[in-house]
Amino acid sequence: MVNRIGGAVTLTLTVDGIRQASQEREILDHHRAVRWVFDHLGGTRIDAVGHRVVHGGERFTEAMNVFVMVELFYLFNCRSLEHTMFHVGLFSNPWIWRDVSAMVGLQLMLTYLPTMNRLFHTVPIDGLAWLLILATAVIVYLTVGGEKWLRRRWDSRRRGG
Repeated sequence: MVNRIGGAVTLTLTVDGIRQASQEREILDHHRAVRWVFDHLGGTRIDAVGHRVVHGGERFTEAMNVFVMVELFYLFNCRSLEHTMFHVGLFSNPWIWRDVSAMVGLQLMLTYLPTMNRLFHTVPIDGLAWLLILATAVIVYLTVGGEKWLRRRWDSRRRGG
């Protein structure tokens, strides 16, 4: 069995229910995984080959968290069509903080709880990944904020002010 191609994994070869080989190593692609299996099979007859592709892993987990964090920052930015979240007031709607806390808590559970990892094919991600995720969300926040600023400026000039 080869699982989690793309990083450090435990490779296990089982023939007729008996473990033949097991090894910790890094498998970067499908070709290397298949090569490892065939190298350890030797002259053993192959009765069946199964291949299951699970779209998950580190990149999936990072992408999912990018979408959630971008939406979170967008939520704060779009509380007003003209002003920043600081102008509206960070705590002017306490319900947002309750919901944001719940959403962040659920995301962390989805990312780090082993049961959720198995159910949703996610994996724990490191601090650098979170830094990049948050940087992406900040860029979206600044882009939307910049559009609001340009719109206010353009509207002000159209009105002659």
